[in-house]
This record gives sequence, C-alpha cells and structure tokens, in this order.
Amino acid sequence: GGSTEMYKPYGKNIYAYDVNSLYPSAMKDNLFPVGNITQFEGDITILKNVYWIGDVQISTKKDLYQPYIQIHHDTGNGMRTVAPNGTWTMKLNSPEYHNALKDYNIKIKNGYFFEAKDIFSQFVTDMYELRLKYLKTEPMNFIAKLIMNSLYGRFAMKPILEKHIFCSKDEFKIISEKCDIVDFIDLADKGCLITITNNSKKDNSRSSISIASAVTAYARIHMSQFKNNPNFTLLYTDTDSIFVDRPLDLDLIGKELGKFKLEY
Repeated sequence: GGSTEMYKPYGKNIYAYDVNSLYPSAMKDNLFPVGNITQFEGDITILKNVYWIGDVQISTKKDLYQPYIQIHHDTGNGMRTVAPNGTWTMKLNSPEYHNALKDYNIKIKNGYFFEAKDIFSQFVTDMYELRLKYLKTEPMNFIAKLIMNSLYGRFAMKPILEKHIFCSKDEFKIISEKCDIVDFIDLADKGCLITITNNSKKDNSRSSISIASAVTAYARIHMSQFKNNPNFTLLYTDTDSIFVDRPLDLDLIGKELGKFKLEY
C-alpha cells in the first residue's frame, strides 16, 4: 500500500504528525471503481465520471526532489517500493494521473475502466461516529475502530480455495477417489491430515483488487500534498505520517477523519 521514504536523516525541533485513519478517510471522501469492467485503448480522459486503471508511459518533467508516483522495483535483493525520477512504464489509477499532471508527462496506452461511485461514505461515517461515542478504554470504541481500519483489506483478500481435513487411512482412500488432494501429512496410527481443493462452486469472496488499489491511490494523493511543499522542509514520510520542521496550519489538524494529529 504505502512506502517509506527518507529525505533528511537529521533535524532539530521536528514536528511528527499522523493522519487520523488515512485509509478510512480516503474511502469516505472518494468515488470507487464498481460495476462492469470495460477494456479501452488510447486516451480514456475523454470519458467523464469513470474510474480507470491503465498502462501508461510516464516521465518526470524535471527531476523532483520528492517524487511521489511509486512503482514496485526488483532490486535483485527483493521488491522495493520506489518513487523514481526519469522515464518508465507502469499501471496507474486515474486519480493519481490527474494529481500528477503538474509534475509528470503521462501517455495513456490502454487499460480498463469502471463506473465511479460512492460506496463507503455512510459506512465509514457511522463507524467513526460510533467510535466517538465511547471512551478509548471501552470495547465498543475498539470494535468500531477495527471494523473501520480492516475495511480496506477485505477488498484485497485472496479467496481460499483449499480445505483441510483429518481422516482415517480408509477415509483417505475414499476421499482421494472423489477429490483432488493437494497435500497430505501422514499421522501414522492417527490417520492423515489432508488438504483438498474446495470445489464448492459458490465463491463467497467479495474481493475487488481495483477497489483496494483505489484506496491506496487516494491515500498516496492525500500524502503527496506534503511533498515538494514550499511551506516547510519534509524530513521523512511514510504511509500516513510526515516529519516537518514547523507546525502545520491549524485547519489541517483536528479529531476528524483525514486530519492530522501531532504525535510528538
């Protein structure tokens, strides 16, 4: 989802801020890709009110001190999330395209588009209001917070298509005739632990990688306003925090979703 970027390893009198529930606030305030998936070629920007994810050719207009479009890069030492200067190709979400046009040249080649709809604002608002009704020490505050914060991850879940069963050696023979056995552990006289492909036709998963991808894209956009910002020096940033050398404007700070709190 996010990435860690270190700009200046040393500073004095630094203000460290965190966003209140960054992902839920991104979910509350934006439109998400739903409905039919349609393939497109060429300049999709002529269509309004759609959400698209496309293959693009991208380059920085000039070297940015704090580039903010992120790619997964194989360093040979594992995958890293990096924000480069230069020219490359990638998959990009439409809101990030619009947010980046001031600093990047972007040519759209092809991709997929969706209807753009508000699907989360009411749910997130209800959960946040529920949280605020209870003290932090109360279980209900914690439950509402967990439901709200684990909401985004539900959409990136992989459906589990395997089942694990303990059975006797005789049952093993019968099951092996009916099912695909992926793996088994022989438990001697206790029987076997087997893993079978779960062929139930009903897939109850409600995953949507496009929705999950959109959540993180909107979150990166929110954080990008604090990069290359002339009002302060940014020493460090990660998914939902910034370390700066002076206080933020008061209108950015508060208890509301998406506002900052001063950590230390």
